[in-house]
Formats: sequence, structure tokens, C-alpha cells
Amino acid sequence: MRKYAQCVVKYLRDFDYNRYEVVKVDKHHDDYVQIGLNIMRFRKERGLTQEQLADMVGYTQNHIQRVETAVSKPTVGLLLDLSRTLNIPIERLMEIRK
Repeated sequence: MRKYAQCVVKYLRDFDYNRYEVVKVDKHHDDYVQIGLNIMRFRKERGLTQEQLADMVGYTQNHIQRVETAVSKPTVGLLLDLSRTLNIPIERLMEIRK
């Protein structure tokens, strides 16, 4: 997970914002990225694949992948299901590191 997070940070740091018009569709996008990284970290700590976790919580592997990469926003229902399945407080999934 750390290597993935480092790649994301490096990409964002090296991105040439002057060459492209950057439009933030959602002011909370960075928070969704962090939540996705949290989900990925706890999933990997338990040795689960996206497909295994998806089966356990009743979602598709594609949906889990999209939430982990912040392509889709996590719903409260998904966060509750993940919290129960991974046996962690929901607050841990939503920790935002700055």
C-alpha cells in the first residue's frame, strides 16, 4: 500500500498543472482517495484480494476497485459493511491524513 500511495503522491507532485486545465469536480476528492487507500491497506493487512472482500461484503470486485482508487465515492452502507467485515471501527476507514 505504501508503494501505491508513494506513486500517487509522486504523480500528483510531478503533474504539470500549467499544461492542463484541472477541474476538481468534487472538493472532497482528496478525502475519497485517502478513504480508498485506507480500505486497501486494511484489506491487504488481512491478506484479502479485492474479489474476496467483494464476496464477503456483497459488492462486485469492480466496485471495490473503483472505491479504492476513488473513481467512485463510497456509500455509508459500503463503509458500514466493510467496517463489520474487516472488524475495524468505521472511523479508521475514514481517517484523513494530511
